[in-house]
Amino acid sequence: MDSGVHWATYKFGGSSLADYQCFLQVTSLVRESVQRARSCVVVSAMGGMTDDLLQLISLAERSESVEERLDAIEQRYVECAACLLDPPARALVVDAWSDDRHNIEDLLSAIKLLGSAPQRTRDVIAGFGELWSARLLSQVLSESDSPNSVVLLDAREVITVRQTRLGASVLWEESRRKLAEFLANRDPKVLVVTGFVASDEAGLQTTLGRNGSDHSAAIMGALLQAQAVTIWTDVPGVMSGDPRKVPNATVISRMSYSEA
Repeated sequence: MDSGVHWATYKFGGSSLADYQCFLQVTSLVRESVQRARSCVVVSAMGGMTDDLLQLISLAERSESVEERLDAIEQRYVECAACLLDPPARALVVDAWSDDRHNIEDLLSAIKLLGSAPQRTRDVIAGFGELWSARLLSQVLSESDSPNSVVLLDAREVITVRQTRLGASVLWEESRRKLAEFLANRDPKVLVVTGFVASDEAGLQTTLGRNGSDHSAAIMGALLQAQAVTIWTDVPGVMSGDPRKVPNATVISRMSYSEA
């Protein structure tokens, strides 16, 4: 990467993208960050969306109807888009979602025939949530900025990994080459990137594992030689327990790298 271009990487998880109000807050934070450096924004699926997509797979494996669940996912996403975008931009996002729905339905039909879902199919279906978040956020940011200043990057086009028994191992040279090619004719102020998803050596979709978007942000930060990687969350720091389950959970003020 060009060392003269300064990047900062930010990651927003599912709870930070739960509804349209959360998207507006994220949009405000990104616009503020761009004043300091070019921003790579890595996003997770909307809160609960990945679980909903995995539930579709479970229903298909049991040969149960998936239409009601798909309709609920569509309604949530379309309503969020309606609150954020003007009609022309909204139509682009919703039309793209409809195309994805047809693809998901085809995959679920195949699962019903097989009675089980291969891991590759699970990865493809589970990865749609990040694509939908990135697509929506990039469109929202684009509405109030100059043309081409906001670019959407499907991480599957760049991040290349090899799956090992210890998880996904990044192929750095290949990933750097692909990112350089992607940015060769682009000059974005904001790069909105899908978290969680990647491609393997054969170019087939895979994932970095559940909650893998933090890993995605770290990878993109390294590829861009970012000045910093910031993980945005809805809690005030690293806590002693999940505050939703542990009422007296406290913020840990100091922690070593090994403890983290």
